[in-house]
Amino acid sequence: MYDISMNKEKVVIYIHGLHGSYKEAEEYSYLKDEYDVFGLDYQNGEPWEPKDTIQNEFVRLTKGYKEVVIIANSIGAFYSYEYLANYKIDKAFFISPVGDMYLLVKRMLKASGISEEELKEKGTLTNKYHQTFSYEYNHYLKTRKDNWKVKTYIVYGRNDKLIALDDINYFISNHPNTELVIKDNSEHHFHTEEEKEFVKAWIKKNI
Repeated sequence: MYDISMNKEKVVIYIHGLHGSYKEAEEYSYLKDEYDVFGLDYQNGEPWEPKDTIQNEFVRLTKGYKEVVIIANSIGAFYSYEYLANYKIDKAFFISPVGDMYLLVKRMLKASGISEEELKEKGTLTNKYHQTFSYEYNHYLKTRKDNWKVKTYIVYGRNDKLIALDDINYFISNHPNTELVIKDNSEHHFHTEEEKEFVKAWIKKNI
């Protein structure tokens, strides 16, 4: 958590991925000529846990700004369209986003050798990687309503082994106000200098 010094009329909010940090917002300091840039601080945990923190921090960080832009990474993108759909957001940039959490969890269950029927019977189960699955939350994901209407830009690594391109296309089919760029020779984490420069040019072009 940190105090806000509001210097401009526009703000970028960065929402990190799993095991990431709000401090990663510094990677987008090249936007500071036009935007105040803040990282949204939340604790990693089960995906149903950070809702209140994310909403409260978003309200605190964006108060008084005329334009709000989100940059979100991986599961941070899911938290954006899941928890912030009803807030003022002008544009969103999703990097390797979780395009559909239900489909991702379904694949993770299969890889863990857990059936949805077994999960329903037990209520909650944990696999050998200490990932917890909840039948209640899984059912919620399967039946949830999506209210995201924000103009969204997605960059996706063609060799992403975590998020399937089908998930991204499913998101786009439900959100026609979305533009996709596929980066050849990149995986889930855009971490090399060449990849960071690619993301920088992509954001500066579209922001």
